[in-house]
Amino acid sequence: ATQYYGISHPSLPNYLAMTAGSTFGITSDCTTCWVNAGNLADQIEASGRTWKAYMEGMPSACFVGDAYPYMQKHNPWIYFNDIRTNAARCSAHVVPFSQLGADLAGGSVANYVWITPNMCSDMHDCSIATGDSWLSQHVPAILNSAAYRNGGVLFITWDEGSTNAGCCTNAAGGPDSIQIQRAGDSLQPAEDDRGFLDAAPAWWRRLCLHRPDARILPLKEPLPRPPASGGGKW
Repeated sequence: ATQYYGISHPSLPNYLAMTAGSTFGITSDCTTCWVNAGNLADQIEASGRTWKAYMEGMPSACFVGDAYPYMQKHNPWIYFNDIRTNAARCSAHVVPFSQLGADLAGGSVANYVWITPNMCSDMHDCSIATGDSWLSQHVPAILNSAAYRNGGVLFITWDEGSTNAGCCTNAAGGPDSIQIQRAGDSLQPAEDDRGFLDAAPAWWRRLCLHRPDARILPLKEPLPRPPASGGGKW
């Protein structure tokens, strides 16, 4: 996408927008500002599909708090009360990134997969070259997996840019970049993090979570429908 924007600063509000369509009035990277609201995980489960979030550096499944280089502000799922306070659900779905290799090898990858690198691998505290190296190590394993090859699509994005530029409904999170891994795919209309949220519901013909706005388009324009047997989104 060539016109993709974050919707706020700092990080956390963008992550909430990407997973629930709203910042819920949160304007900081707070660690105890829990959210009691529906989210994309609820919608995926209601559709009969599966999801899993992999967090690099997270000490244990459903861990609450910071453990640098893992930072909770980059893990939106832990903020939702209906996930965090349900120990069984949380532990099964919000896990350390180290579990991804086994899931890929065992063919147990969910329909929707979320991956957050740690504060170094995501280029926040380390160099661009470090982030590039991380991607070069892990993206090939995803692209070569049966889960991806069965109609999958991979999105790689940042949460926010470095300015206050925006595109949609007064969003001001700065320009980002989003890479869509399918041959020949590109996206031209202006988008922000709420459009990213709508990609999975649109992909699976589900409802959108955020308040409808004609200026916010789901990231579906370049994406063909998945096969009837399934297909995933990363």
